[in-house]
Amino acid sequence: MFKSANDLIRLIGGNRRRSLYVFNLDGLDILRQLRFEEFLYRNATPIAHNCSFFLVNGSHIDRSVVLGLSGNPSDFIKNFKFCKDRGIKLIKRFSGGGTVLIDENTVTSSFIATHSFAPSLMANQICKWTFDNVYRTFSMFKANFALVDGDFVVRMPNTGCSHSLTSGLHTPHSLTINDSSDTSLDITNSINATTNYGNTAVGGNAQAFSKHSFVHHTCFVWEVSPLIEKVLLIPRRMPKYRRNRDHGLFLQSVSQCLSDNSSTRADFSKNLRESINFNAVYTFSFKYRPLAKVDNFELNDAFFDDCVNSLTKPNTSQLTF
Repeated sequence: MFKSANDLIRLIGGNRRRSLYVFNLDGLDILRQLRFEEFLYRNATPIAHNCSFFLVNGSHIDRSVVLGLSGNPSDFIKNFKFCKDRGIKLIKRFSGGGTVLIDENTVTSSFIATHSFAPSLMANQICKWTFDNVYRTFSMFKANFALVDGDFVVRMPNTGCSHSLTSGLHTPHSLTINDSSDTSLDITNSINATTNYGNTAVGGNAQAFSKHSFVHHTCFVWEVSPLIEKVLLIPRRMPKYRRNRDHGLFLQSVSQCLSDNSSTRADFSKNLRESINFNAVYTFSFKYRPLAKVDNFELNDAFFDDCVNSLTKPNTSQLTF
C-alpha cells in the first residue's frame, strides 16, 4: 500500500517502459480529486517521463460547481444564495475550459500523460487526440458517440453526421497552458467544424498542457441534474450546435451512447476503467499497472492527503461566497 506521495514518485520514476496507472476514485470529493490530478500533472509527470494516468470517479457525494481557471463565477452562477443554502461548493480547477455542476448525477474521468505518448501533440489538439485514441477505442460506446466542437455528444439519428466531425480541430473554447514555472494563460480557439443542431451533449471536456505532459478532463452526464437550471446560467460563449438551448434541452444522459452492459452509473464507471485496460496495450503498448482506491484498498485517504499537501500553491481552490 502506498503511504505517501514519495512512494508513488519512487515507483513511477523508475519506469523505463511506458506505463498506465488506473485510479478508482469513487467517493473522493472533487476538490481533493482535482488537487490529486494537479499533483500528478505538476509533480509526478516531470519525473515520470513514460507514465500516464487514467482516473475515474463514479460516485460523487458532494455537490460542486467547478469552473475553469480563468472563469468568473458571476458569468456562470445563476443564484449564489441558492448554492450557499444548498451546500453547493464553488471550485476553480487548475485547467481551462468551461463550468460544470458535479453531483450524484455525474461521472468524471481524466487522462493525464507525458508527451512520450503523443510527441507531436499541440495544446489545441488534446481533445480530438484523446477522443480518437482513448474513448473511441472503447467498445462500450456505440456509433452515435461523437466529438463535436469540443464536446462529447450523442449523434441524433436524423442528423446524417458521422465521425468525420472529429477529423478537424475540435477543442474546448479555453485551454490552460502551463510553462515550466506553472504560469498559466488562456488560449481562445475559433472552431470552424461542421455542426448539427440535433446533437446533444453527454460530456464536457477541459484540458491543460505543459512542457512535460497534458491533461484531458471529462464530466459525463449520467442523468441531467434537476439542480442545473437553478444553479448555472446559459454561458455567453457556447458551441454553435447548442443554439442557445436551455441545459435541459442541450444535455442528455451518456447512457444513450452505451452498450447494454453499462446500465447503471456504477457499471459505467467500472467499464471505463476496464475498457482502458483492454484497449491500452493495443493502442499504446502500455505496461498496465492498475491502482485502485476502493476495489483493492491500495490507496487511502492519508495517501491522497499527502499528495495534495505536497503541492506548493495549488491552482485548484475552493472559492468563498
